[in-house]
Amino acid sequence: MLTAAAIVFVVDAAAGPAPLDASVAAQLRLHGRPVVLAANKCDEERMDERAGEFARFGFPVVPVSAMHNRGIEQLIEGIIGHVPATDGAAPASAGEALRIAIVGRPNVGKSSFINRILHADRVI
Repeated sequence: MLTAAAIVFVVDAAAGPAPLDASVAAQLRLHGRPVVLAANKCDEERMDERAGEFARFGFPVVPVSAMHNRGIEQLIEGIIGHVPATDGAAPASAGEALRIAIVGRPNVGKSSFINRILHADRVI
């Protein structure tokens, strides 16, 4: 059973939707968790139109560029909208920690995205 509070589905906007993206989207729908689709590699505003091609998967789409820090704040806002509210206290145990899943096919920029959110090179 998937225990993430929210899922970030990372895709490659430059390459456009691929059959594997459709397969991942179908699997994510089965879990019933909130999904925000990060259309990565939208390095310039003109690429945002390509990001719109992923709307057919049925998830909110946010055009981002992990390498250029573009759209990351909007993506985080989209994720926060699906995260359960807390009273501000730190979790009592690791079992209560916030869990967010980052999924996507190879080479769509998941590592760059995670590093950008964490402000550190944690995933290489």
